[in-house]
Amino acid sequence: MNKQTLPMNELPLSAGTVLNTQSMRRWCAPILALVFGVAAGLSPLSAAPTWDGNGTPDTSGNWSTALNWDTNLIPVTNDTVTLGDVTTGTRTVTFDSPSVTLQSLTLTQTTAGAGNILAIPYQATPQTLTVTNAMSLGTSAAGSTVGITITGPSTASTVPALSALGGLTVGTGGNLTLAFNATTPTAYTALTGNLTVSGGLVDIQSPVSGTPNMTIGSITANIADTGTTTISSGELRVRNAVGVAARLVLAENLNWSGGTIDFFSPDAGSGASSITLRGLTNTIGAGVVFQTITNGSTVVTSAPKVTLQIASGNNSGQVLTQTLASAVDLGNISFFEINGFNNSTYTHLITSTSGAKAIGQVLMASSGATNVFKLGSDLNSTYNAATFITTANLNSSTTSRISRIDLNGFTFNGTASTAGWTPNRFATTGGNLGLDITSSSGTGTLKATSFNFALSGAVAGDTLTVGNNTVLEATGGNASANILTGATATYTFNAGSTFRYSGTAVATNAATVTSGVAIGALEVQNGALKLNQASFSTGGGVAVSNAGTLDLNGTTAGALLLATNQNFNSTSGTLLLSVGDASVLDTIQGSGTGTFTLLNTTITLSLGSGFSYGNTYGVFSGFQPGSLTNVTIGGYDTGNYTATLGTNGSLSFAVIPEPATLLLAGLGLAFLMGARKRSIL
Repeated sequence: MNKQTLPMNELPLSAGTVLNTQSMRRWCAPILALVFGVAAGLSPLSAAPTWDGNGTPDTSGNWSTALNWDTNLIPVTNDTVTLGDVTTGTRTVTFDSPSVTLQSLTLTQTTAGAGNILAIPYQATPQTLTVTNAMSLGTSAAGSTVGITITGPSTASTVPALSALGGLTVGTGGNLTLAFNATTPTAYTALTGNLTVSGGLVDIQSPVSGTPNMTIGSITANIADTGTTTISSGELRVRNAVGVAARLVLAENLNWSGGTIDFFSPDAGSGASSITLRGLTNTIGAGVVFQTITNGSTVVTSAPKVTLQIASGNNSGQVLTQTLASAVDLGNISFFEINGFNNSTYTHLITSTSGAKAIGQVLMASSGATNVFKLGSDLNSTYNAATFITTANLNSSTTSRISRIDLNGFTFNGTASTAGWTPNRFATTGGNLGLDITSSSGTGTLKATSFNFALSGAVAGDTLTVGNNTVLEATGGNASANILTGATATYTFNAGSTFRYSGTAVATNAATVTSGVAIGALEVQNGALKLNQASFSTGGGVAVSNAGTLDLNGTTAGALLLATNQNFNSTSGTLLLSVGDASVLDTIQGSGTGTFTLLNTTITLSLGSGFSYGNTYGVFSGFQPGSLTNVTIGGYDTGNYTATLGTNGSLSFAVIPEPATLLLAGLGLAFLMGARKRSIL
């Protein structure tokens, strides 16, 4: 009998009524639920409604239609709800009710070739389906699917469609679909609660325009966020539209050990898909595979763009650390903060857990006081433009912001960019921007083919600071230029920092370095480096080694000025020095207790106008007495003169006697020796 039409003689409580099976179930279920619920210690209002589709279980329909449930009542708080087996086709149950919290929700599918789907569309007034106990999607029935489809809104909403308080597992045969509306949501929280993907599919479907976000997990402050997304196998599928890049936001902590993420693009011109991680702890294992699929056929294994984003709530003075440990290469990485506040420090710690894995460009966009990119291991950059690390101040206030690179005792290798590193400054509407390069633990190294710190777009008040235990290592070839200061910003090099050149430039076309302020230590480990200014100052010592060549400004007089008590050392290196008259020459100047040591070192001279072999040249001055071992001097008339560098740093020349003079001197000496011998006899 149709559940919607009951003869008057079947209504309960009327005289002479005969109760059939359906009417008994309809009227007795609530009473039985009350009795047995109390006996079981459950809420007296709990029940166990099962979908029966108004007598046809395979029929799709709305959750809010009471007759679609075997209790003839819409599920309410604390109910235990079952969407049972579908025998043919695909059944879709559409959640269109006000918010409700269920004790449990079970979707089962044992018949092959059928689909059991719960659809949660966005409603004009955002509603949430909350489930207290653990949920699972999956089936072993061949060709069958058990799934939940969540459709996003046309406007931003942080009200989750599904709140899985006990967690949601998407296993084999399970399908979680996150489908955008036709228009663009700027952000949408689709699901909150622990998500586990173990053999199933999470399908993120893009709208037709814009750059949308689809969020899994809480979008609020991560400070108290302890949820976890676990992916061990299965597939995450992110679908782009033409010219549209969909973004998957994982707001809980992430433990991703295996499975495949596929970025589907209808054409090569589609935007680059990305993953945004808001959890404070994120791990990507070696078993994770990233693929880009274009036009449904081209499969390219590629690294994804990743955004690390900290949500600090509404609290100032926060000190938060977000970690990402990856055993695979990643694409471009962006660091952002939501609700960044003054006096706060947000650190993003990136660790390669399988060798020095690579990342792409690093964008440090600060809206809080200090935004930190911190290394947890050696890292390589694959970005081939000069802005492989770039900074921005996103806050419109007048408060200054700091972007800090904390090498933390490791090496960040940006030499994939043949153009070197130029850390550009993004335009802002207010406040100053500071760039700090530091190493909080041990000695850290930032490598680039060259450095250009002129900071295009800098304004007065911007700063660039290189901290102690920090090495800037330039590896460029011939004529590569290193510019360590600019005209507008304020530059500070701590004495414990180092500028190192280890490139391949030859002496006739040397790499160059200029700085308007004293740098830290100066090292030349390989290739030829020219100090491209008349006076160059260091706050630390100077070392030339491993066949490195240091040129003090070519054929013009240049001065290398070492800070007080700092040392100059050359081991197996070469020094190119210009000497003119007694007052025009290259000089290496020290002071205090500083010493100079030359071991197995070659000094090549360039003789300028006014040079005289009769002059003495104070090449090293102000040092304590030096140590000289196996020093070779060239670049002068070695056929007629000998050059000597004394321990006081003075370079002098002596005439080599003519051969006839040497012969007469030898004969005279022999005569004297013979006369002495006769006198003895």
